Amino acid sequence: MSSLIVRLTTQPAVYYLPFVYIIGLIGNILNIIVFYQSKLHSNSCSLYFICLSVAHLLMLNCPCLFRIVAVASNYNVFGRVNILCKLSTYLDVLSLVLSRNFLCLICINRWIVTSPNAWLRKQSSLRTARWTVAITISFWLVFNIHSAIGYNTVNDMVCSSARDYIVFSSIFHIVTAIVSLIIMIVFSILTLINMRQVGRRTNPLIFQTNRNQLERQSKKKRELQFIRLSLVQVLLYVIFTSLRTFMPIVVYYVSVVRNASSNEREIMYLFFYWGTYLLYTYAAVST
Repeated sequence: MSSLIVRLTTQPAVYYLPFVYIIGLIGNILNIIVFYQSKLHSNSCSLYFICLSVAHLLMLNCPCLFRIVAVASNYNVFGRVNILCKLSTYLDVLSLVLSRNFLCLICINRWIVTSPNAWLRKQSSLRTARWTVAITISFWLVFNIHSAIGYNTVNDMVCSSARDYIVFSSIFHIVTAIVSLIIMIVFSILTLINMRQVGRRTNPLIFQTNRNQLERQSKKKRELQFIRLSLVQVLLYVIFTSLRTFMPIVVYYVSVVRNASSNEREIMYLFFYWGTYLLYTYAAVST
């Protein structure tokens, strides 16, 4: 790999990623504290936002911090010790799929809350959210084991995988990335459509006390805030993760479809690292 490509992939890890790491660490911890407050804790969307912040903390404290340490020390222990190679790869992929998972759940939850169907709105309960979180986390913890199996140290220098696994891994990342993006966009649009229809609904005359009216208004205000926050999250995700989202397609094309030249592979690695750094930025600024 040329010295220019090496500098362009390592210098951001030295001067940029530490800043991203500190900002993201503080921001995500504050996020968890805010959403855990009594007024918000009973809302199912709060649970999803807490889990999203935990996934981002996992991303910042594992793959992001691992990259900082490896570059700063000029010694990539994760490419020399096989168990650390497998563990770092597993946590890298796990944090990414969990982040996408919870962002999708947030978008779906906002659509359910704004639905004109009363039965559907009842499915946004905190109990349902807890079961959904438990099931999805358990699924990804088990399913993601393939990433630890597929990667090994090569010549005690680099953490890499065989060509056959690259095919599976590329298809896996392509499918999960594109499906997640479609879910986020579709359910965000459906939520906006539901919000436009809310103002057109005619409700029967209900006599309420001032206290009930205040509670109802307060709850409606919180739901609207969650909707705005979820839409901002999707926008930030699209802006900061688009490069990393479509990189698996490039990796599959370069590694499987055609035998790319060394220069093409260097450019691919450059964009892959830059896409990864932007992904870590998303985990920091989406707080």
